[in-house]
Amino acid sequence: MPVFFQTGFRPFFLLGALLVVVAMPWWGLYVVGSVDAPGPLMPLHWHVHEMVIGFSGAVLSGFLLTAAAKWTKRTTATGAALVLLVGAWVLGRLAVHVDLGLPMWLVAIPDAAWLGGLTVAVLRPIVLSKSWRNLGLAAVPLTLGVAHGTMLLTPEHAAWGWRLGLDAVILALVIVSGRIVPLFTGNALGVKLTRYPGLERSAVLATCLLLVADAVAAPIELTGVAAVLAGGFSLTRAVTWHTLQAMRRPLLGVLHVGTAGLGIGLIAVGFSRFGLGPGTAGLHVLTVGAIAMLCLGMMARVALGHTGRTLKSPMLATAAFSILGCVAVVRPMAELPGARETALLLAALGFGASFVLYLAHYTRILVGPRADGKPG
Repeated sequence: MPVFFQTGFRPFFLLGALLVVVAMPWWGLYVVGSVDAPGPLMPLHWHVHEMVIGFSGAVLSGFLLTAAAKWTKRTTATGAALVLLVGAWVLGRLAVHVDLGLPMWLVAIPDAAWLGGLTVAVLRPIVLSKSWRNLGLAAVPLTLGVAHGTMLLTPEHAAWGWRLGLDAVILALVIVSGRIVPLFTGNALGVKLTRYPGLERSAVLATCLLLVADAVAAPIELTGVAAVLAGGFSLTRAVTWHTLQAMRRPLLGVLHVGTAGLGIGLIAVGFSRFGLGPGTAGLHVLTVGAIAMLCLGMMARVALGHTGRTLKSPMLATAAFSILGCVAVVRPMAELPGARETALLLAALGFGASFVLYLAHYTRILVGPRADGKPG
């Protein structure tokens, strides 16, 4: 089996980046009227689906398949099993990007198969190794599958579906960032960080509360309180992680920026649910400044660490982090009077450009053998 299909992060990181390079500029050009929306979905539903399910789901697939194998010391999906998961993801992208006049239940099948298979691939080693602390992460792809089915099969409930999917991605990143950012920071800086387990649990539980509140369509005030609490706890724990020192190392600093974005974005979304500020501005602080930033940072670091390379940020990756940071500032400006189309187009093109730079350096790493000659 080619090395490309020996570890989950390789194909899913590469294909996730390729999706952004195509879908984000396309969305920007659609907003200004230069192109038509692709596929059978409504334009906004297509954009949200591909960013939450297609892109975020791909990055989480690569991370979870790789991390679960490391955490449990058991294989997740490799070889033919990984080929099947990747093939289903690719078919899912074709199904929602090309309108073949198929019934929506048929369009929904590939992504449902990918997310269902991913759930089994991650859950199996967790159960066999009795690694119960990781059980919650196995529920993330299953929740994304429910969100995906809702968006495609019941358009009238699409907003409920994308909120559920977004909450699942946020929960995964809150859990993962709480594990890897302090660990990476302590290792890189040679310091022992003081950990606050109660604060960490509070951040996770508050995010779970937000997911459940959105899932049961609780009163908007309750979801707003849950979002503010989740953001406050996430931001507070990040303050204890030596962020200023970490910012001198781009490969580490990008993870700190993304973690801070989680807190700020969640608080902004929570306030918007009380009518304090435009909801889409806070939402895109969360999606660009937190989700995309953490995904790009994890894609950059994991690809180096798991291919036996030095953990030093390549120049193109540092440039990609900087561009994405600018996008996180520009995108909320679309709420300003008269700035919508310009800000959206610049943000979409900048988003795509950051992943072009990622691919320019990392493609050879993702498709080639490990630098240390080890398998995987």
